[in-house]
Amino acid sequence: MRPFFLSVIFLPNALAISELCFKLVYSTVRRDSFGVVTTTSQQGCNVRCVDTPGCDACMFYADQSKCVLLGKPQSPPPGQCPISYACYEKAYSGCPMRSPFPADRGYTPGPCSNPSDLANPPRAARVWQVCGGSRRLFLDAILHDGTRVSLENDERSFIDWDPYIGSWFFTVHMTTIYFRSGYCIHPAVPALSGCGCAPFASIQQIPAGITVDTSQPAPKIDDPYFCPSRALVQLKRAWPGAQRTVLADGQSLLYCANGEWMLLLELTPQFNEASLVDVTCIL
Repeated sequence: MRPFFLSVIFLPNALAISELCFKLVYSTVRRDSFGVVTTTSQQGCNVRCVDTPGCDACMFYADQSKCVLLGKPQSPPPGQCPISYACYEKAYSGCPMRSPFPADRGYTPGPCSNPSDLANPPRAARVWQVCGGSRRLFLDAILHDGTRVSLENDERSFIDWDPYIGSWFFTVHMTTIYFRSGYCIHPAVPALSGCGCAPFASIQQIPAGITVDTSQPAPKIDDPYFCPSRALVQLKRAWPGAQRTVLADGQSLLYCANGEWMLLLELTPQFNEASLVDVTCIL
């Protein structure tokens, strides 16, 4: 039997988005800062607060493109600031709802793509396999801090609109990533300058009972026989840190998606893709 990735079976249309927004408040109650990050907007600051455990409010400084992450209010004493300050704090009720705009609005190709690499906008909200049925296709997502990330065309991936945050987000199994704009693209071939993937770091722990194949120090790229027999792969986003065994039998290959390693699995009649942290050839 051919190894496969374990999937959680769920219906996207049954998922509910929790009410969570940020409201402007003026206060003298002390909140301790525990981080400063770079972002391009108040909305991006809000998203960073959502993604950061312990963050309860935030302050955005547009002139510096900086976001200050704040903890919960502190009880006196001292608990008070000498002057009032403004911040956006989390609210779980009474949130206004924002209408979605096209997920590819404002998208432009990045420095790792040619105009000819663009394929199609992401599929509609909550439609599985975010980029559709083409191979070597991934979502080039522009995050709220202006950086980009290559997101896999996994069979259980989809995008959705968060009406309370006012942002699109990408979901695959156990991972959710908010983004500002995105488009489905093919990897540039050959990779443009500075856009290749770093060599696999060989950092994953080899489980007991599995033997590394020393006859091939590194897996081959863009080759359906990337290891002599099989490989142990460590997943990045679908199941962060999880390990899976994959046959290198001509129906799978590794490719570089603008700096992100991807595994393409041909599972007749379907295919699947996953982002990777590491790959090791094993016996």
